[in-house]
Amino acid sequence: MNLYLGITVAGLLIKLWVSRGIFVRFPTWHQGIKTELLIFIAVFLIYSVVQILLFGPEPWAEAIGLERITVIRFYYFWDVVGLVAGGYLLLSLFNQDFHKRWWIIVPLVSLIGVGGYFVVMTDTMVAGIRPGPRGIITLSAPSDFAFLGQGLVYLFTLGIVFGLFRTYQLAKSNDAQIRNLYALVAAAVYDVSCLVGLHYSLPFLMASRGIIFYVVVLVIIQRNRFLDIRPVGAVTAEAKTMREFSRVFRQYAAEEVGHRESMRRLERSMVAYKLGKITQFKDGAGSSLPQVAESMDVKLSSLYDILKRLDLDKPPKQQDD
Repeated sequence: MNLYLGITVAGLLIKLWVSRGIFVRFPTWHQGIKTELLIFIAVFLIYSVVQILLFGPEPWAEAIGLERITVIRFYYFWDVVGLVAGGYLLLSLFNQDFHKRWWIIVPLVSLIGVGGYFVVMTDTMVAGIRPGPRGIITLSAPSDFAFLGQGLVYLFTLGIVFGLFRTYQLAKSNDAQIRNLYALVAAAVYDVSCLVGLHYSLPFLMASRGIIFYVVVLVIIQRNRFLDIRPVGAVTAEAKTMREFSRVFRQYAAEEVGHRESMRRLERSMVAYKLGKITQFKDGAGSSLPQVAESMDVKLSSLYDILKRLDLDKPPKQQDD
């Protein structure tokens, strides 16, 4: 097994392992993006199969009636499909809806369909093949009209990155911003890899493309704490609160404070954290306390009692701009 085939097989296994959480327990809080999510999973799993056929022995593709040049052409076409599917899922995940309007979907699907025909079935975009490194025939020679496909990829990329940047700006919570930032970085890395692939046929990028992006997106959707680096940051509110927890525990273990006082300090730190975070992302005028109570899963009247008992001030009401 050559190196690139090994990467593609490992990529498929990683994708299947990360996907298991989606199929075993589909998160109810993301039912609104179920269609985009299932399309995304199907597209990227098929993408891995295409990569395996691309770098595997020629008889593998011939066994299902595909010539090597057809596999190469399909690979480039599916590259674009994966880019669009990933962008649609991320924009939907972060509550954008402009991309769901018919006057965007219809031209986009038509463009992909027509472009797919010319890429896969004709020499318009991909003219032929040439030997790759170590005797692996994987690289294609572009045609005189390849710039048309390249231009579309640039257009799709700019639209997706701009949309994700806007969702980052409009995030209503620190958690949403953190997840959005990871998605933006993962999408940027994937997009850069696609853009580089428009001009250079680099087997390593062709074999590994989309693996990290797929993993990061599905981990974000499943709200895995693995991606949350805030508690180990230097200046984040989460890190500050964790340090306070550690300090209180050390004092408790050293019997410098009693149980009741330790619990009071821990609770005070947690409530203060919620007050600061929710108020920071409060949208519009008025008090942030209703949102704080909802985030803490307590009644508003109970929150007032908690603030009074812990000697915490209410956050100031925000005014209209």
